[in-house]
Amino acid sequence: MLDRADHSSPTVYTMPSGVSACLTNPSLPAGTDVAPAMWLTHTRPDLYPEPYAFRPDRFLGRPPSTFAWIPFGGGVRRCLGAAFAEMEMRVVLTAIVRHRALRAATRHAERVARRNVTFSPRHGTRILAAARPRRVG
Repeated sequence: MLDRADHSSPTVYTMPSGVSACLTNPSLPAGTDVAPAMWLTHTRPDLYPEPYAFRPDRFLGRPPSTFAWIPFGGGVRRCLGAAFAEMEMRVVLTAIVRHRALRAATRHAERVARRNVTFSPRHGTRILAAARPRRVG
């Protein structure tokens, strides 16, 4: 059904004229915009226990399923820069944590702000970075 949808936007699909869909009740008439709810997916407690907690270790040993983690969208409209962004994050974060010990500047969680189809900390995230001791040998 979505294969026939108009993919004019990377995250919003419009049902083509004359095509209706019944994904759940009620059905979706032709011309209805359908968009994935990334935030809702990423905060489902059945997929991510304590979904609002910062727990990067939850991804160690078992990567999330294809439809449980969609930071770059999916399908034919997946972000073109996704592979580069992931590689860049690995290189930069590895270099940072190799030389600095990081911790939050405050104990209070930053409020979330919507930025188009994504969410980010409302006022940025302040951290404290201390030099790691040099390894000998």
